[in-house]
Amino acid sequence: MDLLDTARELAEALTASEAFAAYEEAEIDFLNDDQVQALVERLEALRARWRELADAAPEEAGLLARRLDDLEAEARANVVYRRYQAARGALESFIGAVLDEVSYLISGTTRRDLPCGGGDRAAPQGAGPAFDLARRLGEQLRATEQYRRLVEAEQALLRDDEVRAWVAELQAAEERLRRLDCAASAEGPALKRRVEELKALIAAHPRHAALLEARERFDRLMGLVLDTIGLGISGGRRAESGCGTSTRACGCGSGLYLPPPARIRRVLAVTG
Repeated sequence: MDLLDTARELAEALTASEAFAAYEEAEIDFLNDDQVQALVERLEALRARWRELADAAPEEAGLLARRLDDLEAEARANVVYRRYQAARGALESFIGAVLDEVSYLISGTTRRDLPCGGGDRAAPQGAGPAFDLARRLGEQLRATEQYRRLVEAEQALLRDDEVRAWVAELQAAEERLRRLDCAASAEGPALKRRVEELKALIAAHPRHAALLEARERFDRLMGLVLDTIGLGISGGRRAESGCGTSTRACGCGSGLYLPPPARIRRVLAVTG
């Protein structure tokens, strides 16, 4: 089956989940409650004003922050708002757990036998249609040319004797820095300089450039997969609803949710 077909199936399984149904129901109530919407608008305006003043007028920003705390407490006390936030958090956790299945397959396998300290990762334990599709998606990603080249490039870099020596020294220096009280030790500045030198040596290695190129190609493929999942969850439903991207809902459930791309990309990061 085609990779993007699986991504679309995964999106359908996510929207068919209990977590998504609970979120959708809570979101409709949230977006159609005038009191809650007025509260959210006040919160957004106050947060925007606080950001403007944070550097320009710290004292005024401090006073504003107390007002913001009070308003956030008022929002948390609202049953509709609290139910919406809880449902949204539960859905994000569910989607994150599903995508962990993909992450395990495409990232755990690249480093298990390599001298970089990555080691084995515990396999996810999810069960259900969405988790099954995520595992299929991960296997399909591993079968791509982009993934094969990424693994080869990473292995070539991390199995290079010179790079291995630098990596080992870098890990030891970073661990020493973590244990060191830099403010009270003359060793700290020298260790920091050596850490930066080692990072520069690794970055300048020709095989590192090859790894970056391979990673960029795989990232483009991964981005297409994530865009397909995102469209399956939100884009198509919004188009069918006839209400576009309005900030208020018409009651059709058009304001569907997917965690931000940055959140998902961190989950799916292939290398550290």
